[in-house]
Amino acid sequence: MEPVTLALAAFNFLKPLVKAGSEELAKASGKDLWSIIKSLFEKHHKEESLSKMDENTSKDLAEILAKEPGAKRCVEEQFNQLVATGVYQRVTGDNNIVVSHVNNASININQR
Repeated sequence: MEPVTLALAAFNFLKPLVKAGSEELAKASGKDLWSIIKSLFEKHHKEESLSKMDENTSKDLAEILAKEPGAKRCVEEQFNQLVATGVYQRVTGDNNIVVSHVNNASININQR
């Protein structure tokens, strides 16, 4: 996967988890991927970009992954593992439409 494509996919996966807060992230399947990405941003002194979680964050991640093939491989392996084992999804509010594909899984819907 190209660094730009991988960065965008990882960013889009992690963004709602990070915005929900560290408690949600700690419970979610993306915590290992987040740890790797966070350490890369710290190593390259781009913590401020990571804290904003905006469109520049995925660009910065793509640049980092392009410079570090080993890190790119690690992020790609973690991301592919998440995709293969399932995806965390949080839906809040009313009148949401969610389209997804689920194989060999149980789905719990909690209504309040």
